[in-house]
Amino acid sequence: MIILSDECKKCNYICNAIYFQQNFESWTSGNDDIDKFIQGTQLSAHYSTKGALEWIPYNRFNDIKYIEKIGVYITNWIDGYVYDWDYKNQSWERKDQNIYVILKCFNIIETIVSEFENSKTTIHKIYGITQEPQTKNYMMILNNTCKKCNYECNVTHYQQDFKNWTSSNNDIDRFIQDTQLSAHKYTTSALEWIPYDRFYNIKYIAKGGFSKIYKANWIDGYIHKWDKYNNNWERQDKNMFVALKNLNDSKNITLDFMNELIFHHEVEFDHGSVKFYGITQDPETNNYVMVLEYADDGSLRKYLDKNFNKLNWKSKIICLNEIITELEFIHENDLIHRDLHIGNILKFQYKTAITDMGLCKPANCDMQKNNVYGVLTYIAPEILQGKIYTKAADIY
Repeated sequence: MIILSDECKKCNYICNAIYFQQNFESWTSGNDDIDKFIQGTQLSAHYSTKGALEWIPYNRFNDIKYIEKIGVYITNWIDGYVYDWDYKNQSWERKDQNIYVILKCFNIIETIVSEFENSKTTIHKIYGITQEPQTKNYMMILNNTCKKCNYECNVTHYQQDFKNWTSSNNDIDRFIQDTQLSAHKYTTSALEWIPYDRFYNIKYIAKGGFSKIYKANWIDGYIHKWDKYNNNWERQDKNMFVALKNLNDSKNITLDFMNELIFHHEVEFDHGSVKFYGITQDPETNNYVMVLEYADDGSLRKYLDKNFNKLNWKSKIICLNEIITELEFIHENDLIHRDLHIGNILKFQYKTAITDMGLCKPANCDMQKNNVYGVLTYIAPEILQGKIYTKAADIY
């Protein structure tokens, strides 16, 4: 236990500056100017530790990755930064263990002094200085900020977690990561890789042309926002119902499979259609599975079978308008659904939404070799005559 008797002459009590000062002999950077600079910041930290730098041994970082030519690296800082003095344990209390930080090389002391002064008026924070043992280069430790937002936005938090998950498929990993790297302000556009064991009560409910649909409870619920106090994602709707769309033979990834993921994400994100939460994998079949918003009332066909006689004209018009608006949005994005029928329209408590983008194609896609898919009674006559799919065929 550290016993201190010297009070700070400025504060008239044992403040942060005294605790830092008592530790001066236990570290050195090997450079007098750097030592004096660090000590100067610590001796000025009377009331708050925010302005105090540390000398941080290089072995307190792991998983160091080179990211820029000018000597910039991203890494995990094992200990996290000094937050406050712990009187009970007589040691520094630290926060954000294993936090991602940036290591940036510098050649002269004036560089770090300038960066430190600039950090006082910007969101960029300098935690301290370290030294790479092989090159002997000194490096400043900076907070990991988004270059677009100039602060630690959702993207930085998603990025920090990339090494903790994989779908075992590079295309899917890249797709999920791309959605996360675009989610600067809001998490609604970001997908997740969700381990299959995070679902329970999995029950088969329907079969489509290229998939099987299951209903399940999702233990964790979806990501809502970053909890800066607990340094983790805050989630909502734990144990919520979701639909698991198990895509046939998807263990062997095809272009059509990736297109369904991409098109569904585009429509859901831009238009608020059927929510797409993430992707998982069935451990028995190895098929990939889309994790989607569960439709309380099922398909429009099922809904009408049960409720048609109860619906008034206003309800019918609202439902029809929602379908028209959804299809209009798909067409405005130069996409053709190609499999639009009453079974691929879902009825929720507060909305009607088009789903199943498995056969969706760009309007300018070369479809000369036109295979006929879908429910016969909903296929436009010109398609049965061998003509190509158009937006008009969707409307039929």
